[in-house]
Amino acid sequence: MPYDDNRPKRGPGMILLALGAGVGAALWYSRRASAADSSPRGSSSFRYASWHDHYAPMVGGPADAKILSSGCTPDANGNIQCDPETMRAGAEKQLKASSFWPQDKPLDLATYTLARYMHSEIGSGRAEERVAVGEAARNRAHLQNTDVNGILLYRQPNHLYGQINVPGKGNINGRWAATSRDPSILTTLLADLVMSGRSEDITHGADDQDGLEFKKYFPVPMDRILSEAKAGRYWVGPVPGIDHWKTTLFRTFGYKPDSTEGKALIERARAVFGNPVYDGGVVAKSMRPVWPAKLDAPAPSPAPAPAQTTRPSGAPLVHVNGERVLVFGDSLSHPGADAGPVVTDVRATDTSLAISSAPGAVMAARLLAGLDTNGQRAEAVRINAKVGRSARSFMLNENFANLIAGDASFRPTKVIVMLGTNDIDRGVGTSALELTKDSMRKIRDAYRAMGAEVVAIGPPSYKNGHYTEGAPAILAAMREVFGQVLDPQSLTTDVSRTPDGIHFTQAGGATFGKRLAQAVT
Repeated sequence: MPYDDNRPKRGPGMILLALGAGVGAALWYSRRASAADSSPRGSSSFRYASWHDHYAPMVGGPADAKILSSGCTPDANGNIQCDPETMRAGAEKQLKASSFWPQDKPLDLATYTLARYMHSEIGSGRAEERVAVGEAARNRAHLQNTDVNGILLYRQPNHLYGQINVPGKGNINGRWAATSRDPSILTTLLADLVMSGRSEDITHGADDQDGLEFKKYFPVPMDRILSEAKAGRYWVGPVPGIDHWKTTLFRTFGYKPDSTEGKALIERARAVFGNPVYDGGVVAKSMRPVWPAKLDAPAPSPAPAPAQTTRPSGAPLVHVNGERVLVFGDSLSHPGADAGPVVTDVRATDTSLAISSAPGAVMAARLLAGLDTNGQRAEAVRINAKVGRSARSFMLNENFANLIAGDASFRPTKVIVMLGTNDIDRGVGTSALELTKDSMRKIRDAYRAMGAEVVAIGPPSYKNGHYTEGAPAILAAMREVFGQVLDPQSLTTDVSRTPDGIHFTQAGGATFGKRLAQAVT
């Protein structure tokens, strides 16, 4: 749960730690950092978001000092007896009178509501910390099939802003979080960043947050970690720019605490929160992360991957909520004629893909619809697929430059490469594999150049000896090139196939695609 109104709020307490040779610029973590402290997404490096250099210097400056005053305060029951729309209009007028907001841009109610929440929770925090609580609220709203206003304003019957915990009365209004404070211009700018989808998912899909820094409220921080785990929520791991004691981010993974994945996530949190040291009832500075002004450093070595289950990747392969996702593949991603590639922008109204024999297409449709995606929903999804495509044939036989340029216009933020079957036909000997890996690297780099995160799905299981024998070599090659790769073989052993033992029937494709949507998220 978010902070109570009555809890003390502190600015980030940061110190510089000498972590020794070889760490270089990675002065971002406390002495308690360990190999288990890796991001759920397993990124190869920690960097600030692209917006950091613009907004971080504004903390404490004129845009932060200027409060968009409504002239309204909570009454004895914790409610602000002012019309939210009137308050929004007043804030918009003040924004446009400043030099920080475009004159022709309206301030919508959802952004204003989120800004009030962010400022009430952590208005004195770093830019990343404010964005983090904003992303958590937005993601929680998606999980509950509502919007920001639905969770922060309309949840309580009076539809008013206010406190979550009223002194001496508790949460008598049924609020999820506080919206009692007027936001600053800077907090409103950051709320707009979150609502526009440009905050870059710095929280890795977090949908709840708290602060475990005060001994008074959390005498045993791991008790809160374990309580969240019972609900399937776990700490997301270290996030650049965020003091995880002050802003502890949780995400609903859905794992049971006694599952392999749940145990691994609990132990990762225990390495950080298990033995706190306090100074005056607050977690000591020596326990807190350090984030330098510039950050471009290797992440810690990832923890060993959990044992494979029906969701074989353990932690999610990629976070798709609010993202522009491109699925790049062969006939297992889209049925179509072999005469040319099929480039399809998936539409929410198109139900045909839900029963497609191509599991990649089924997955794509479900990512857009938010079905079997662990509460995530992509903003837009495109499929770029061709029957018979391998990594090498894409580079040699297709119009690589035009297809990549067309995909660049889609502006993907996440790319899921789903290849492997036809790459087996290209050969799995040493020289053939090197050519395949070289083509895969070119595909990877082309999409990375668009600013997209690129992950991959390896070959499925087959009922065909030739492909069964070649699949392990291709999977290893994909892991070498793409790093983050889902091995889907355990998802396909019981689904129905066509007589060739390679492709799927409509029922099989639908089943596999549904499982993929859940597994990748």
